[in-house]
Amino acid sequence: MNYYISIKHIILFLLFIFIFGQANINAQSITISGTITNAEKGSKATNISVFVKHPRVGTISDSKGYFKLNLPSSCFKKYLYFTGVGFQKDSILISSSSSLNIKLMPQAYTLKEIYIMPDSTLHTLLRKAYLRIPENYPTKPSLYKGFYRESVQDEKYQQVYLAEAMLSIYKDSYNKKSAESGEVEILKSRKKEFKDIGILYYAGPFSAIEDDAVLQRRSYINPQHFKKYKYKFNGIKESEGKNFYDISYTNAKKDTTGIKGRILIDTKSLAYVYFERDHENYQTSNFRIKGIESHSKVTYEKQNDKYFLKQYEYNNIEKNLLNGKYIYSTIDYVTTDIKTDSVKPIPFERRLGYFEPFMPKTENYDKKGWTGYGELNNTVSPNTEFQFSNSTAEELFNSKSNKKIKFTDRLLRTLLKLNFEYGLSFNPVSINNNNYNFTFNPGSSSQPFSIVKQQSSKKETVVIQQQVGYRLNKNFNLFLRATTDCFNNDISSDGIDYGIAFRKNLKSTGRPLFFESSIAYCSKDYFVNLGTYSNPTSFHFGGEKIDARRIAFAYGLQQKTIAPQIAFSKRISRFASLKLFGTYNLPISTKKAFRIEEKSGFFLSRKSAIVGFENNKSIINNSEQDIWNSLKINRFQVGFTITLL
Repeated sequence: MNYYISIKHIILFLLFIFIFGQANINAQSITISGTITNAEKGSKATNISVFVKHPRVGTISDSKGYFKLNLPSSCFKKYLYFTGVGFQKDSILISSSSSLNIKLMPQAYTLKEIYIMPDSTLHTLLRKAYLRIPENYPTKPSLYKGFYRESVQDEKYQQVYLAEAMLSIYKDSYNKKSAESGEVEILKSRKKEFKDIGILYYAGPFSAIEDDAVLQRRSYINPQHFKKYKYKFNGIKESEGKNFYDISYTNAKKDTTGIKGRILIDTKSLAYVYFERDHENYQTSNFRIKGIESHSKVTYEKQNDKYFLKQYEYNNIEKNLLNGKYIYSTIDYVTTDIKTDSVKPIPFERRLGYFEPFMPKTENYDKKGWTGYGELNNTVSPNTEFQFSNSTAEELFNSKSNKKIKFTDRLLRTLLKLNFEYGLSFNPVSINNNNYNFTFNPGSSSQPFSIVKQQSSKKETVVIQQQVGYRLNKNFNLFLRATTDCFNNDISSDGIDYGIAFRKNLKSTGRPLFFESSIAYCSKDYFVNLGTYSNPTSFHFGGEKIDARRIAFAYGLQQKTIAPQIAFSKRISRFASLKLFGTYNLPISTKKAFRIEEKSGFFLSRKSAIVGFENNKSIINNSEQDIWNSLKINRFQVGFTITLL
């Protein structure tokens, strides 16, 4: 076949070049250039960092204050930031390629002294600051009210969701670290979801508690862990007429996990006033997600001679290991009000659980509901900076969303309400001395079985208990419970229970202590082993075809009961509780039964069948003893379980 280039091919090629060229022009970078000057003196501002946060692209101004930056088109409608030593941070919204004249206001933040401090002296300073915590921070519980914002973007920097809330945060005393240092309640909230990435984040609203380095006695301020870090004294900084020791640190061991940070300590009170921390290549609690890098800032403010956490800022980059895509998330929190008198813990029913994802607990944005930032503007200083402006947030809330709730999203939110229990229960079951003599006739084509056994008295007690529950709310839980006997050879006990439980928290602070009551409908089987026999032929029994070469016979009782239970459950970690319980079984029906189990063949295909003994002509009890009444079942049952989530 001959190939040739025609006029039509040339025209199509030129058309392709034109279209591609237009698309390429539209995809070209945005060029931002300009000059940065001191707003008060008019002098050129040098070494000013000029950057966007996502993607992290930037440059610095030269000796004449000039800068030039090429940004990808994805940065359109994002903020360009300007930061530098001695100047207040500023930003502009990127709208198009342009030439700018930026004027930065000077900041009263200067390096007062620079000198070398020996490690021993520096450690002494850090140790003194640590010992001053009870003097500088609240020695009784505090109740914070604060504004919280959580944002997630995908690998293309497109918004996944934006959520905001006003939080009530109960904090324990700073005297010493406790197992659970605080509680969180969502007072009001709003969210806008744009797409689904199959991941729900949790614990973000606890940042003001968990990332309070002073409250948690983090290792980089704790003298017991000084050996883990290398500290550097950067000098004394001055800001707004106050002096601060400026100290930086890095992890002492060189490994793949990079940690570095910065601490500012007030020179007079030795109070921690600022923490900055960077972390690289870290593990997350989700096996699918790897932390690439994170950056956090914590600021404290003095009020009535005590320091309180004022603001928290966090941003991170994570990688989804299943698809290789990056996820960008940010958190902003600022305290709007603090109470220290007559503070009471948040009632358990209103608390946000640490492992409860924030998004499902928030309300969809409604123009008739919570809108605007009036409350925030009235209580927060105008100098307070967020990772993106309130105007940008309002634009997102008022924009259209085409997100459709997927089945996987519904499934994930349902799974988060599940809880699991594993443990042991003690339910005494006993038999007396017996001489068993049964005849089992499987059918006309098979020889009858003669089942003879001398049984000595036995008592068995321990069964394994497993439970899966679906939590309707903080107090009520639907459950399916299974008990099985894995230890006993002579007596077997199995059961399936369906019920509902109610719990009440008895402990207002720290890890909860629950009183729990439940009621369940139970189906229980108790069987006595009669031995294993060879089976020469196949036969049908109880709706099953029994064709294994080895089969086991057992007789016993099948009971239906109503089982009320009371229990005490103590939370032993954020995701586990230890429960001690007592149950009383009230029989509503009891049936004599006979069981055959296959004991050979592939274990997953082995069958078991049970039939009622009464009026069953294929089973004959030749024993003169009342063997049924010799099977004693205690109605009381006690045990313990570990509850997960």
